[in-house]
Amino acid sequence: MQIKHIQDDGTNGMFVANSDTGSRVGYLIWDFPEEDQNSIEICDLLIHNEEDRGKGIGSTLINRLLEHARTLKVDEVMGITQADDEQAYAFYKKHGFCFTEAGAFRMQLH
Repeated sequence: MQIKHIQDDGTNGMFVANSDTGSRVGYLIWDFPEEDQNSIEICDLLIHNEEDRGKGIGSTLINRLLEHARTLKVDEVMGITQADDEQAYAFYKKHGFCFTEAGAFRMQLH
């Protein structure tokens, strides 16, 4: 799997996961919230096909974002998911995020 940072205009970015054959299998879109340039917000994380879930694609994308966030020296990464999405809760908790309210999650980097 290859991860490409295909978009970054200084206020947002997109990491794309491609399979070894070159087909897109997932992506993660992030941006800086308008009110806080010391945080990165996860806008969307998507694995294209159900059969690709559980193969580490989402984990690879999250880890790449966290690495990028540390390079940018931001203080936290945050996002929102549906309050009843148990898979998303488990996924983000597995990666060290804490849920602060229904659906909102954060990770302090410093």
